[in-house]
Amino acid sequence: MSDNDQNSADGEDSKNSRGDWNEDKDKALCLVFLKAKQDSIVNSENGVKSKGWKDITASFNEFTGSSLSSKAVQNRWADLKLDFNAFHLIQKESGIGNGNDVPAHAWNTLFTKNKRTAKFRSNTSFPL
Repeated sequence: MSDNDQNSADGEDSKNSRGDWNEDKDKALCLVFLKAKQDSIVNSENGVKSKGWKDITASFNEFTGSSLSSKAVQNRWADLKLDFNAFHLIQKESGIGNGNDVPAHAWNTLFTKNKRTAKFRSNTSFPL
């Protein structure tokens, strides 16, 4: 069976592999993910099982009316975690809680530590 045949059999070829993400969908993903993380069938010691991602994706698609692939949902979750880690670094460095408290000269240091911090320089709140 070729990759294309396998994708067709899984239903993945008809699903959006990248996704059109916005703040509402990000919030929905967080809600669905948190609910799924409470289920021991979904979780493993190293994260989420592949069946778990399928369940998370199905719930997310049903909740939002989307038709995203599991890979698109996994990729977005990974991006959100990276963004959160960058925002957390800003909070840690500022000692207060948002980028407004970071002195202008400190942004270069933050950017050196984590390039994703740059997106929060003008928008200093985490979107979720």
